Amino acid sequence: MMRVWGMLLILIAFNKADDNSLSLDQYHTHEEMSRFLQSFTRTYSNITRLYSIGKSYEGKELLVVRISGGEDQPLRPNLKLVGNIHGNEAVGREVLLHFIKYLVTEYNN
Repeated sequence: MMRVWGMLLILIAFNKADDNSLSLDQYHTHEEMSRFLQSFTRTYSNITRLYSIGKSYEGKELLVVRISGGEDQPLRPNLKLVGNIHGNEAVGREVLLHFIKYLVTEYNN
């Protein structure tokens, strides 16, 4: 049984994906990533939250997905994963998108 302890904060800059499904055979555009994250966090609103921490040099939203199974507690450990610090490093952002999907869909299994 997999449990997520504490808060998982994932910062994804210049990322990519589509609706509630992600294909593994392509890199996704920023618009596809935004649509996926918005749809996905609405579907799993009980454990996810999506927000922006600003805009990139190109004016694209810098999105954060927060995954947490409970109330914030001061002494609970937190984990922050950052993908795609540099705009031309697409693999890290794709891995994080699939990791988000895995953590959330397998949360109670």
